Amino acid sequence: MNLAIRYYRRLIAGDFSQGQAFWAILVPALLLIKTTAALLALSNAIENPVISTRLWLPILVITLLLFVPVLFFGCFRAIFIAQKKFKGGYQSILLFVATLGLVYWTSMSLYQNLPLLKTMAQIALTQDDMTLTLRENNDSSVLYLDGQLEYGATKQVAHWLREHPQVKYIDLNLDGGHLHEARSLARLIIRNHLNTQVTGRCSASCMLVLVAGKQRIADHHSVLQFHRSLDYDNGYRNEWIIERERQTDRAYYQRRGVSAGYVHPIYYLQPDNAYLQPSLETLLGVGVITGITDLQGNSASS
Repeated sequence: MNLAIRYYRRLIAGDFSQGQAFWAILVPALLLIKTTAALLALSNAIENPVISTRLWLPILVITLLLFVPVLFFGCFRAIFIAQKKFKGGYQSILLFVATLGLVYWTSMSLYQNLPLLKTMAQIALTQDDMTLTLRENNDSSVLYLDGQLEYGATKQVAHWLREHPQVKYIDLNLDGGHLHEARSLARLIIRNHLNTQVTGRCSASCMLVLVAGKQRIADHHSVLQFHRSLDYDNGYRNEWIIERERQTDRAYYQRRGVSAGYVHPIYYLQPDNAYLQPSLETLLGVGVITGITDLQGNSASS
């Protein structure tokens, strides 16, 4: 800490030489910041965007509002001090122009990424336009999920299961939602050895949750839809990480008994943002569901 304080004071005072301020401090620091941001977006080890943005968005804000301005101020101060001492010189002029160029480059990078930063701020504050409603049947053996998988959906379901250990079935009436919540909820269902069923609509990320059940029952009038989307980035997730997760989801479907030949077209033969709505008989044949019921709950196929 003392070393950082001494470094900060020297930088503000302009004690470093022009070369040190520009080549040994400013340029490496900006490159380090840019590289760190790129590696973060590339690796993105934390799948939950709320947690990941809350971890590093404050660091980013402090960096942009405090650390970077101090770096530029220290560099300009060192240049002006050297200019005053040595009465001019091309080195000071060139470094001044180069520093102005870095100011412009940094400002343009920030401006171009403002929409991304706004999205991250919204995610960090968990401002979500999706809603999830939980309810149960008379004997609490069925937990009904209606709406969309919002941030914190898995925590809500986990809390409900702790309060109602008699739940055996999760009834899904979900119009998609956040992928990381679908994956997390699927793991929760698998750990608790629960069954899943659909009496309404299960689309997009809901299908990941559906196949988590030991038994997977669909009502005759239910609607089951796969959804392929390449532009889901959860805030700042790049295409490389999305593709890696897509491969993981494909392997997950196969582990849950879905035909490998059927999983491939879901992700790679469907047009972007298109819904694939197979018949229930088709889904039964490829292993997505294990049974079909009529409205009265009598088994029609299994």
